[in-house]
Amino acid sequence: MKTLIFCIGFGFVATIMFAQTSKTRSVSGIYMSWKDYKEGNLLPAEKIHLNQFLANRCIDIVNNGIKKRYCKDSIFGYQDKKHRVFRFFKSYEDAYEILENRELVIYLLYIPLHNSKGLSPNQQPVYYFSKSLSSKIEPLTIYNLKLAFPDNHEFHHYLDDVFGYGTPLSTYDNENKTYKVNYILSKSLNK
Repeated sequence: MKTLIFCIGFGFVATIMFAQTSKTRSVSGIYMSWKDYKEGNLLPAEKIHLNQFLANRCIDIVNNGIKKRYCKDSIFGYQDKKHRVFRFFKSYEDAYEILENRELVIYLLYIPLHNSKGLSPNQQPVYYFSKSLSSKIEPLTIYNLKLAFPDNHEFHHYLDDVFGYGTPLSTYDNENKTYKVNYILSKSLNK
């Protein structure tokens, strides 16, 4: 009986604490630097305007009714209301979604498809990577991965064995709960 009362009491307290922290924790906002992203220091924003057409080099955030503008080249990225995190890089017109941050950072970017009439409303997913949160973003190809790790011949062999026959580099490994490319890189680094 004491155990039952303890469990009910603990559940009640946990529910109250979660409700309080979820009210104070912002769902969306911007990360000023890659260190802020890594440490979870999110500058809160009720609304984020990416300004993809006019003033596309800037991002506007609204918090407590106050609007602030930041240049995209002065911030790391942003988190949307769905808790997806996007990083800005180079042209700052594109925001790369961070899918995984392990040995490699894996990104996703949707690119418009072209057809005979111009741009199509359909978009194609394209995968990218970087060696760290602060390094440059490259297309996720076997060639680029080998260039990124020129002395890791074990990794080169794994890349050829696992992906050399048409398996996409964007394949997720459900068993190991990571992208396959990160799994084989980790495996090669631990030998």
